[in-house]
Amino acid sequence: MAQTHTEDERLLAALAHAGILLNGFNLLGIVGATLIWFVQRNQSEYIARHALQALAYQVTTLLLLLFSGVLWGGCLLISLLPTFLQPELYRGDPPPTFWIALLLGLTLLTGALALVGYGLVAAWAAWRGQPFSYALIGNVVQRRMAARFPAEHQVPAAINSQPDRPTDVLPTSTPPATTPPEPHQPEPPATD
Repeated sequence: MAQTHTEDERLLAALAHAGILLNGFNLLGIVGATLIWFVQRNQSEYIARHALQALAYQVTTLLLLLFSGVLWGGCLLISLLPTFLQPELYRGDPPPTFWIALLLGLTLLTGALALVGYGLVAAWAAWRGQPFSYALIGNVVQRRMAARFPAEHQVPAAINSQPDRPTDVLPTSTPPATTPPEPHQPEPPATD
């Protein structure tokens, strides 16, 4: 059974994900996802789940890109170090290691665009009201949301083979109830 969400719920969930576009300039995407989650965390499980996923994804992406950028900057500096130490050897062309660092920089840029694109895919899914879960991060958020909204994360009764019986109670092995036999009464002697 598909759950329908209001247009406002879908819009706020999509905005939390799409905020990744703003992180390249001033981190407003992280601030926006945090505000959406903080304000809506008790009102709508749908918005809370998407905003928390978006927040976790954007922070993880930011840390990953910062770490990769620092590594790339180090590689670029090391690749150009021979030029600084012996400039007479490299008058016309940069050292060959520079081209490796440049290739790594282009790979980093491509990866950053792919990470932003993945966030936009999540925004599109949230806007359409479809379920979406980021790889790895989605599982962590799902466990947190299950603790916060336990009733909405239970196994549906259709899956449970015995809906009237709680699933956490183990069956007991008591024999079926039977009526005790009547005591044996001797037959009266036959009279002729």
